[in-house]
Amino acid sequence: MAIYEDTPAQKLADRYGGQWREHRDWPVESWQYEVANGDTRQGYWEWVLKNIEEARE
Repeated sequence: MAIYEDTPAQKLADRYGGQWREHRDWPVESWQYEVANGDTRQGYWEWVLKNIEEARE
Protein backbone atom coordinates (compact mmCIF):
# COMPACT_ATOMS: atom_id res chain seq x y z
CA MET A 1 0.00 0.00 0.00
CA ALA A 2 1.36 3.43 -0.93
CA ILE A 3 1.37 6.18 1.63
CA TYR A 4 -0.32 9.31 0.33
CA GLU A 5 1.72 12.41 1.05
CA ASP A 6 -0.29 15.59 1.39
CA THR A 7 2.50 17.92 0.21
CA PRO A 8 2.20 21.00 -2.00
CA ALA A 9 3.80 19.04 -4.86
CA GLN A 10 1.33 16.17 -4.41
CA LYS A 11 -1.60 18.59 -4.39
CA LEU A 12 -0.28 20.12 -7.61
CA ALA A 13 0.04 16.68 -9.21
CA ASP A 14 -3.50 15.83 -8.17
CA ARG A 15 -4.78 19.08 -9.67
CA TYR A 16 -3.19 18.21 -13.01
CA GLY A 17 -4.40 14.63 -13.18
CA GLY A 18 -1.98 12.67 -11.02
CA GLN A 19 1.61 11.48 -10.92
CA TRP A 20 1.70 10.27 -14.53
CA ARG A 21 0.49 13.52 -16.09
CA GLU A 22 2.39 16.73 -16.64
CA HIS A 23 1.90 20.44 -16.09
CA ARG A 24 1.04 22.30 -19.30
CA ASP A 25 3.84 24.87 -18.80
CA TRP A 26 6.55 22.51 -17.50
CA PRO A 27 6.88 19.41 -19.70
CA VAL A 28 8.38 16.18 -18.38
CA GLU A 29 10.92 16.35 -21.20
CA SER A 30 12.38 19.57 -19.74
CA TRP A 31 12.64 18.00 -16.29
CA GLN A 32 14.31 14.91 -17.77
CA TYR A 33 16.85 17.15 -19.52
CA GLU A 34 17.73 18.87 -16.23
CA VAL A 35 18.00 15.53 -14.43
CA ALA A 36 20.27 14.11 -17.15
CA ASN A 37 22.52 17.17 -16.92
CA GLY A 38 22.72 17.00 -13.15
CA ASP A 39 20.87 20.31 -12.77
CA THR A 40 18.23 18.88 -10.43
CA ARG A 41 17.70 15.87 -8.20
CA GLN A 42 14.08 16.77 -7.45
CA GLY A 43 11.13 14.67 -8.44
CA TYR A 44 9.05 15.98 -11.33
CA TRP A 45 6.25 17.62 -9.34
CA GLU A 46 8.68 19.15 -6.83
CA TRP A 47 10.58 20.58 -9.79
CA VAL A 48 7.37 21.97 -11.30
CA LEU A 49 6.45 23.61 -7.98
CA LYS A 50 9.92 25.19 -7.74
CA ASN A 51 9.61 26.56 -11.28
CA ILE A 52 6.16 27.99 -10.61
CA GLU A 53 7.42 29.70 -7.46
CA GLU A 54 10.47 31.10 -9.29
CA ALA A 55 8.29 32.38 -12.13
CA ARG A 56 6.14 34.30 -9.63
CA GLU A 57 9.18 36.18 -8.29
